[in-house]
Amino acid sequence: MLAGMWHQCEATYLLSRNKAMIEIGMKPMEPILSATHDIATAPHKLDQLGTLEKGKIADLVVVDADPLQDINNLRKISLVMKEDRSSIATGCRSRKS
Repeated sequence: MLAGMWHQCEATYLLSRNKAMIEIGMKPMEPILSATHDIATAPHKLDQLGTLEKGKIADLVVVDADPLQDINNLRKISLVMKEDRSSIATGCRSRKS
């Protein structure tokens, strides 16, 4: 299953999708990987994105608590970085920096 590209306003959808995946028996890391690493393997772009490595394109979502302990921690977004821009999360609105 591939989640697609992350967008702040998609957080509610992704959280419910991730919770459903865990409820059917997946480990907490599996839905997170499907939204990051696995999405890059589908279009054969893993050499360019999908993991945090030197030389790769990186979009980041920083959360204030460990989503592996509780998937609901994905709601606790503190920072989003996309295309070399960062924004402080405030729900579906953000302040660009």
